[in-house]
Order: sequence, then C-alpha cells, then structure tokens
Amino acid sequence: MITFEIDRRDCNGRAGKIKTARGEAPTPNVLFIETERFPAPECAELILSDKEIKTGKPFFFNAGSAFSRKDAPASADIVIDNGENLPASADSQNAAIFNNLCIFRHARELFENPRSFAKAVAELKNSVSTQFPVYAQGLGEPANIALLAYCGVDLFDSSALIEQARAGYYLFADGKVHKSEMQEKPCSCPACAASKEHDFLFVLRHNYFAALAECRRVQSAILSGTLRELVEQRIRSRPEMVAILRHLDYRYYDWQESNFPVVRQRQMLASSKESIYRPEVERFRRRIAERYAKPESASVLLLLPCSAKKPYSLSKSHQAFREALFSCGNPGAVHEVILTSPLGAVPREIETFYPAQWYDVPVTGDWDEDEKKMISGALLSVLTKNKYDAIVCHIDSKMHFIDEVLESKSPRVVESVEHRIPNSGRTVWTVKGDNETSEESLSALSSALKEVLEGKEKVPYSRRASEDVRSFARFQFGTDKFLEDCRITGKLPFQKIMRGNVQLGMLLGERGMISLTKEGGQALLGAAGGAYCVEIEDFVPKANIFAVGVVGAGENIRIGDEVVVAHKKGIGIRDSGFGNREPG
Repeated sequence: MITFEIDRRDCNGRAGKIKTARGEAPTPNVLFIETERFPAPECAELILSDKEIKTGKPFFFNAGSAFSRKDAPASADIVIDNGENLPASADSQNAAIFNNLCIFRHARELFENPRSFAKAVAELKNSVSTQFPVYAQGLGEPANIALLAYCGVDLFDSSALIEQARAGYYLFADGKVHKSEMQEKPCSCPACAASKEHDFLFVLRHNYFAALAECRRVQSAILSGTLRELVEQRIRSRPEMVAILRHLDYRYYDWQESNFPVVRQRQMLASSKESIYRPEVERFRRRIAERYAKPESASVLLLLPCSAKKPYSLSKSHQAFREALFSCGNPGAVHEVILTSPLGAVPREIETFYPAQWYDVPVTGDWDEDEKKMISGALLSVLTKNKYDAIVCHIDSKMHFIDEVLESKSPRVVESVEHRIPNSGRTVWTVKGDNETSEESLSALSSALKEVLEGKEKVPYSRRASEDVRSFARFQFGTDKFLEDCRITGKLPFQKIMRGNVQLGMLLGERGMISLTKEGGQALLGAAGGAYCVEIEDFVPKANIFAVGVVGAGENIRIGDEVVVAHKKGIGIRDSGFGNREPG
C-alpha cells in the first residue's frame, strides 16, 4: 500500500510525497517502466513493471498490462490497473480509484482534444478526494509536465519518453527536436555529457533525465508559489496546451478559483495573454462587480493610470496625482480608481489587496482588444453599481476607448445584457500632450477637481477613513455590517479599527488585508454567519489546525483568508491554509 502526503499547494497543483514500505519519493514524479528491453534509469525514484523485479525503490506493479503475470508479486508496493477494468467514479467517467490511487482514465487520448481534456480534469478533481494521488497513464513528456501538474496530476510514466526516443526525438521542457537537427550536444545532462552518439538508448537516457529534471522544476515552482507563471511559459511549445489552459480559465473558473490563494508575498508576473484570465485576477474583477461598493461620501470619480511601482500610491506619479488631489481642498469627496491590465479597475482603498499590490506587467502604452474589453468591462462594473456627480479622467488619449462606457455605450462589453449606468454627470479629461505628470496636466487636474467639487460639503478625514475600511471589508468579507459605528485610528498601511475602546481589527499593509482580533471575529461571525468560519472538533488548538480536525468550513474560504475558528469553548482567528473544498 501507499500513502500520499501533501506538503504544499499552488494553484491546482500540489507537491508531496509518495510513501511505501521501501521508502518515499517526491511528487510530481515519473513512474519509470522497468523491462528487459527498457531498464529504468538509476535516477528513477519510482518503478513501474508488469514483472516481478528486485528493487529497493517503490515498486508499482502494472496488473493492467497484457503481458503482466496473473498474480501480483508480493514484492510490489502497490498494484495498479490501467483503469479499463475498474468501475468509474460516480461523478467522473474518467476517474477510477484503485489501492489509494486515482487513475485518470483515457488521459492520453483526451489530451489530444483540449476541450474534452479540460472538462475531464474539472470533473475528476471535483469528484475525487484530495487524499488520492492522480496518475495519468501514457503522459509525461517534459513539455507537458508543468501543465499536467497544474491540472492536479501527481504521477506520470515513461512510456511517452520511450516512444519519442524510438522516433528519434530529444525532449525538452520547451518542446522536442529531432536528432537529425542536432549539430552539438543538446544539453549538459549526464546522458549528453557521457556520449556524442545519437542512438536510441542515448536519446532515451536524455529524455529520462529531462523528464525528471522538469519534475523537480515543477516541484520547486509549487513550493515557491510560481506554478502558474511556469505553466504560461511551458505551454508555448504546443497549441493544444495553450488551448487546454484557456478552456480551464474560460469554462472552469469555479473549480480553479477555489484553489487560488487570496494573499501572496511575491510578484505575480502577468506577461502573457493568458494572465488576464488567471483565476485570482478574474476573482478580483468579480468581487469589484459583485461585492464592492464605493465610499459613501465620494461623489466625484477620478480615473488614473497604473504605475510600475506597487502599491500605486508609493510611485512618484501617483504621489504627484495625490498632491494635485489634496490641493483641491476636499479630497474626501473624490474616489480614485486606477485603470490597469490585467485587473481592470482598482479602487485606491483596496490597492494593497492581492494581486493589486503584487503584479508586474509589460508596459508599452498600447492596449490590445482583449485588454480594452476587460478594462471597459471593469469600469462598467464600477459605474453600474455606484453613482457619481462627475468623472475626471486623468489618463492619456490611448485610453479613450473607455469613452463608450462613459457615454453608456458599450458594444465591446455588452452583448445580450443591457446595463443601465446611473447618472454620472459631466466627464472631464485633464491630461495634456499625453503626459500625465507634466506640470500642465497636473495643473489641469487640480483645476478640474476644484471646479467639480465647488459647493460640495467637505468630507472629514475621519469619516472618509472609516468608509474606506468598510469598502475594503465588503471586498474582503462580502459584508461591512460588522464595522458599523467603528472609527479608524492611525495611518495607512497600519490602521486600527476601533469600536469604542475595543479593537476589532487592523489593516495590515504587508498582507494587504484586514486582520481581525477575537472581538472582530465575533462581530464578523454575527454579520456573515458561517461564510468565513471554520468549525473544528472539540479541542483547543495550540498551533496549526489540520484538515482532519475540521468539522466544517464556510463556502467562501480560500487559502490565506482571515477566518474565525469556532468550537464549543469559544472562537479564535487564523489565516486559512486551505480552501473550503479541502476536507474530505
């Protein structure tokens, strides 16, 4: 028998260990086929054979092979089947559970049809417990290992490596090259370093090393939280892999989003078209549309460009914008919203929330059609839910594509649903000569703000600070009712949330989220019910709480969320290490 331990998750992938009586091996990993003709390499950590063999490594016996012996040898750590003779899972025809292993049936055939493969992955992962490692038979070329791991596959085998070597192909993480096209040694792996020949066994040894090296690279990406970035690089070698990722993003957002964290302490590189549709990016846009509401006292919308430095307010350009804003005499009545790719629209008060504080994107000043549609849609979400008396646009002429939204004409965004934008008053453009930070542009910004704010009630800092935090709470928790009658003390990025003399929480710049006290957790529990509550068995936690001790978890909980931990003896506050689908 085997056991599977998960050490770390990132996106839909996981890095862990396969443990047997003989030892353990890290995952993702390759099951190396062992036969008389194709002995497994010395670097192999997991062995797959349809014969009895002597090995000190974890041994998987393939009972589904046409050449396998009738009875499984006693030396096998686990007996597996190809899945054809096993009953399918109740919720997925492509999943079969056998000896604590989930076999991804028909994986190789499905991989050639991106839409079908993406559908099968989502069905399998939604129906099979996370405690089982997933094995995709017939797959495991270096170029597709990252994508497969992203899909939640933990184990592959070496059959594809053998087939490609027989056809004369060297396999790499970014594709394959035929040996006839090789003029020099293809790489510095042990196989290539030891020989100059291009015979079958030499090419095969190279492919073995390349696959195992890619498994270690993928494991490293999972541990560092950069699996999605690696996948967006690797899929370029085959159009089918690009299509699989796009199908997952377009059609299976709900499954993916539940696996993506709401906080991250490193940059998110948004350097490809697929980055626009990353689940955590789409989640940010959906929360703007579904949860977010502007500070109540803000009656003038100020649209601003993004900056390379994050958070935006620390950049020189935004400091100049804010200087012009404060010169108007009533900054509390102005609502700043930054237009950007890939997030769309970022209100100033939530600029520290992931991924707004942590993304990096190539900047050219030009916008493609996907970006125009996405930004227009995000702005439409803001304008549909919030009423402004005036809009000041301090952005250059290349963003005039938003005119259609500002004028309530949005053919790029609206197809079958008619959106009605509340009366937003007049719109003023203030950038001169496409230079947002020129003295002339900043002067025009200051003058425009003074003009549209003339005669309006001055909004005190204390009132606006409280409204900003409540907008943040709506975005983070889906409600701000637990912050009624609260006041804010301190300055960003460390503001305390107080009710009387009791602190309910604090806005932490490092995490970019509201961190609750026990009293704040109790208030949230009363306002949001169990949406952000983890119910545990009757014990008092001293350190980490593992899934086995969890009785129930709110459906909104994602990795990194601030949650209320409840049991019979009281409540506590924790950062969630798992999403709501993890237990079971």
